[in-house]
Amino acid sequence: MKRQKKVILLGVVFVALCVVILIVRGINKKIEAINTTDEEIYALDKAAATEVSWKNDGKSLSFEKSEEGIWQDPSDADFPVDQDKMDEFFANFESVHASFIINDVEDYSQYGLDSPTATLTVKAGDEETNLKFGTFSTMDSKRYVENDEGVVYLIDDDLVEYLDTDRDSFLRTDKLYDYDTVSALTVTGSAVNMDVKYLPDETHDYTDAWDYYMVDGEKYSPVETSRLNTFLSELTEMSMDEYETYTASEADIEKCGLDNPAVSITVEGSMDEADEDEPVAASYTVRLSNTGDDKFYARVDDSSIIYKLDEDTYNSLAEISYNTIRPDSVVTLEDVEVTGFTVESESDTFEVAVDKGWNDETTYTMDGEEADLSEVMEHIGNLPIDTFDLDEDAQAFLADGLSDPEMTITLKLDNENYDTLTICFYRYNGDDSFVTLNGETLGLVKREKMVEIKEGLIL
Repeated sequence: MKRQKKVILLGVVFVALCVVILIVRGINKKIEAINTTDEEIYALDKAAATEVSWKNDGKSLSFEKSEEGIWQDPSDADFPVDQDKMDEFFANFESVHASFIINDVEDYSQYGLDSPTATLTVKAGDEETNLKFGTFSTMDSKRYVENDEGVVYLIDDDLVEYLDTDRDSFLRTDKLYDYDTVSALTVTGSAVNMDVKYLPDETHDYTDAWDYYMVDGEKYSPVETSRLNTFLSELTEMSMDEYETYTASEADIEKCGLDNPAVSITVEGSMDEADEDEPVAASYTVRLSNTGDDKFYARVDDSSIIYKLDEDTYNSLAEISYNTIRPDSVVTLEDVEVTGFTVESESDTFEVAVDKGWNDETTYTMDGEEADLSEVMEHIGNLPIDTFDLDEDAQAFLADGLSDPEMTITLKLDNENYDTLTICFYRYNGDDSFVTLNGETLGLVKREKMVEIKEGLIL
């Protein structure tokens, strides 16, 4: 009985060894069938291509070339296909290289090619080329691909990531040019009317630091270039990922409130070195609307596309005003020669002479003695306006008329058009003071800034 069990056990071991040998031989056979290569397995000729389609993750997308050579959606000729994005898509397949080739494949399922992850079909007239994409080899960081001849390759670039089946990613959106030089910005609407001009060779203030001015008849108000550029960047980077329609009719325009927009923004500019598709000088107009039901829209020029905006984007653009682009300091002393200044408060008066020597070293003299007042001068030249837009309480306070100032700073300039600049502070509350420049109210400043100037003068 024991002998019989031993024979049976040996038989089981023998069968198991045979199975192992067969598996090892099979593995060796597969390994021997995989060879390294550096071969171009496909080259897409976009000029000859007439149709292209692909499937990925259960979704599909297709385009065809019109007689005029324009790529379009065969199921929707009105959809504006971005031809540049089509070129970018084709560029990914202009030269497909493999680093491994697998010949004599018997079981395509082990490479995920019995049920491909994705497929690509390209037609050029009557000729058709198909590529099947299998699983991704994490060990080699390469994708299995099968061509029309049934040969399997491992490709270096995972082309599946370029097979985007979201048609909207190929939408031709309107171009908002990021001009090298913006020559004009015009904003109109129910709450704003603003005309900004680029006037780098003109000086309409006590300093020639400004390149842009808001022009209102004969009045020129300086614009801070950095704040203007921030707004222009927000405009050119406006998201155009979502749209209400790409076939806007008059009814659509009216429904979205764009027949009478809340704000219209026109930008004029030029390119220093324009590309073929970019004009040397041009302009565009963006119209914005809020229909009052938490829906916000934008339209560029007479485009057929109406875009959807989120509330934050709409507000950042629609709330443009002079206060959002004006200088945010009371004065700028860049390129301004100050020869002296007087500070008068309710209890003290300080008279300071300023002299810039031949070596550009500045000396300050107060009460006949030289003093280090460079920090005081820096505080004056960088005095920030905390609030331009006054609330109802502040407006009412201002309407009642300002009393005597808490402190007055008079800057003496070496300027034939502006002998002096007068800055006045008027108490509003414990934290804030109204500030005026040459009699014009600018906004509110923190009272602590005024105190810093005064304390710096008490030696």
